[in-house]
Amino acid sequence: SRLILVHPGDVYSREKLTQSTKALSDRLGSDGYAFANVNAVPEIDREKRTAAFTFFVDPGRRVYIRKINISGNLKTRDEVIRRELRQLEGAWYDSTRIDRSKVRVTRLNYFDEINIETPAVPGSPDQVDLDVTVTEKPTGNLLAGVGYSSADGLVLTGSISQNNVLGTGNSLVAAANTSRINRTIAVTYTEPYWTADGISRTIELYDRTVDSSSLPIAQYSSKTLGGALGFGVPVTETDAIIVGFRFEHTSLTLVDNSPPIYRAFVNTFGSVTNSYIVSAGWSRDTRDNILFPTRGLLQTALAELGTPLGDLEYYKLNYLIQWFTPLPANTVLMLRGDVGYGGGTGGKPLPFFKAYYGGGVGSVRGYETASLGPQDSQGNTIGGRRKIIGNTELFFPMPGTKA
Repeated sequence: SRLILVHPGDVYSREKLTQSTKALSDRLGSDGYAFANVNAVPEIDREKRTAAFTFFVDPGRRVYIRKINISGNLKTRDEVIRRELRQLEGAWYDSTRIDRSKVRVTRLNYFDEINIETPAVPGSPDQVDLDVTVTEKPTGNLLAGVGYSSADGLVLTGSISQNNVLGTGNSLVAAANTSRINRTIAVTYTEPYWTADGISRTIELYDRTVDSSSLPIAQYSSKTLGGALGFGVPVTETDAIIVGFRFEHTSLTLVDNSPPIYRAFVNTFGSVTNSYIVSAGWSRDTRDNILFPTRGLLQTALAELGTPLGDLEYYKLNYLIQWFTPLPANTVLMLRGDVGYGGGTGGKPLPFFKAYYGGGVGSVRGYETASLGPQDSQGNTIGGRRKIIGNTELFFPMPGTKA
């Protein structure tokens, strides 16, 4: 059996024996045997220095869930928690579904503590209840920050967010940040359960200004007003299809030393463009926590297309993968790969402000922001059509903080 990890001829391993016993118990628990008892009884031959083990399995009575009780949620509505539960009332007890339910409720990030118990129902030996007890934490944030970096200079940030609006599970974020390079104002509203089937909807409005004069790239400035509508359609427990629609109104300003390809673009398409963009993709997320993952995998494949309805016609194909695994001393190893490929369609080029750049935090640490890529005759980065980035990072708790 695949559940038993010890085999004839193996060196004795208490760890493998314990894992085998647990695997058998978990398998029975997934079939409704909540009180299964599994014991490995040894027969030791000291002369031959061998040991034989017999696994005695007492599955007990098969039980089902009578009722799911939720408590401790003073603000969050019951349905917000209940819709994350994969164990159903009236169904056979399933330890795998119960464990998955706890992971999903934890990932909401609304609660400090989550406890799930399955007490027996008095007088009904084949029934248990599922008691979910939570301790809520504040989900609204008012943040303001001041920072400095060699690329961005003085950075001012501020945001107001509520990740659980009126206890509905919807989130609303209004954020602004300004620096020497970027100024962004954005409002985002997300409904994770826009439909009862779990289709999510996100609405975003933004105003973004970019001034590249302080970066080692060919200089220009842009101002973009945009709006986006996105949907996430769950396919499996961890997979989803992503569909999005976006409109952008962009105004470009060139300077005296802007490269010829920038000037050629503006001469052809004008300094003001309107873009109607559609995107579609797939994501898989098996992380144990969205904000501070310790294990799991995140993959996203996304195709973006500037349609003929607008002034810009282009495509971009992107793939991102992040893998997390725990290490000793409360540290987490993260491996990351980021691949992109783009080009123009309809006889038009890829807009230079949609090109790929490398370097800086979130890209290649140790290099100046946007300093990696093709360069013009003056040594300024002008962006490229292709991107391949790989990262290895180690996360560890700050001294004095709770891991």
